[in-house]
Amino acid sequence: MVLDKEVLEEVPLHDTGHDSNGDVGVKQEAYRYHGVYRKTTPQYIPGKGVSRYSHALRNLIPVRRKTKKKEKLGLDEAGFFSFITYSWMNRFMFKAYKKGFSFDDIPEPSSYDTCDYNAQRLEILWQEEMSKKGPCAASLGSVVWKFIRTRALIATFVLCMNNLIGFVSVVFFMRRLIEYAESSNVRTMDGVIWALCLGLTEVTRVICYATLWAVSFRTASRLRSACLAMLYRKVLRLHSLGDKSIGEIINMFANDGERIFNMIVFGPMVVSGPLSMTLGVLYILWLLSPWALIGMLVFIMFYPVQYGMSRLAGHFQAKVISIADQRIRLTAEILNCIKMIKMYAWEKSFTAALNDIRNKELKFIHRAMYCQSLTVSIASTVPIISAIVMFLSHLAGGYNLTASQAFTVLAYIAIILPSTLTVTKDATRCFVKASRSLQTFKVFYSTMFWDTVKTSGTGTMLILYL
Repeated sequence: MVLDKEVLEEVPLHDTGHDSNGDVGVKQEAYRYHGVYRKTTPQYIPGKGVSRYSHALRNLIPVRRKTKKKEKLGLDEAGFFSFITYSWMNRFMFKAYKKGFSFDDIPEPSSYDTCDYNAQRLEILWQEEMSKKGPCAASLGSVVWKFIRTRALIATFVLCMNNLIGFVSVVFFMRRLIEYAESSNVRTMDGVIWALCLGLTEVTRVICYATLWAVSFRTASRLRSACLAMLYRKVLRLHSLGDKSIGEIINMFANDGERIFNMIVFGPMVVSGPLSMTLGVLYILWLLSPWALIGMLVFIMFYPVQYGMSRLAGHFQAKVISIADQRIRLTAEILNCIKMIKMYAWEKSFTAALNDIRNKELKFIHRAMYCQSLTVSIASTVPIISAIVMFLSHLAGGYNLTASQAFTVLAYIAIILPSTLTVTKDATRCFVKASRSLQTFKVFYSTMFWDTVKTSGTGTMLILYL
């Protein structure tokens, strides 16, 4: 949310059948501005059809003219190659390196990446979910999926293309090069052609991978800013936090927001493992023999183990988060009551209580790290064991094994599959952590806090804070 020093204006409300404070079933405004924002920030209006993607599709143009406005960040005007290589930041990096950067030199971000614009969209989607299912049954995960659906599907498609191109590069062009090296009566031009094809596929794979990161980072930035902006507005509207502490709110802004960001960045990579494993099975059946699939069983057996270890690490991480909230709450209580603690000489008892909570937190942190270390160590040894079992099974079945077959299969088993399984493990862990963070945000978004106020008479009055 960015304030404009010169022009402060209010934006009209939309009428969609439910208000922004969570009252469902009442014909009121769907979204309400809680402040004033920069005039250039557009108001979010739900679009229909392909026209709503026209602005984002302009980044697919290979080369575009640079923006003439020095105060603009230039991301919306960047071409495709500038977008995926982040070359649109060069002028700011050079300026920061030569002259330094001050607050006045910070460029204005894209209006489509601001907290205001994305919070409008997320809050409208959340109110629609609340009106359909109610506060208890509403799913913030479903709302987040609607928020990122198009860009997440594009990122997943680009990742699948990256995996397919990498598969073709290793199992086809590399195999042709090895066969060319084995043969004696071949033309030199054939080797040059296969080498150029191998290099071209690798360049294409790098472009796809850079596109994946560029799209995912921008999507994650938008979702994180939207979630934190909604939380910030919720806190500003509340007179009392109820049973929530300041430490829990800080933890949501810092840690939970980062987990949601990581989920979007690494989330599409969860499909890498199943896709690469499927391609590997088909390739082994085509190149070697059915007996060689015994080696792939090692990978298939490792995948559920990896999932179980990730879930176990996520369970320990949830314990860490819960205990960390207790520690932060106790620390805040100590700081607020430090005079009383000093006066009654309670330092040792509070120190002991704080140390006990910290030791319990460290115990679960160690368990989570043990699970992650075990997963990493298994991931590095499984490819070698799988390749050995695969070759022995293939030879035991009475089949022949050439150098081109062995090297291509070994390259795929020992290089591509481990990397894809590693990113799949990381993506799974990010999903587990983010699911708990989304549940925390959902509880806070849909919670109604009651406060008791004494009236001038003998009774009391309950005030509802949404």
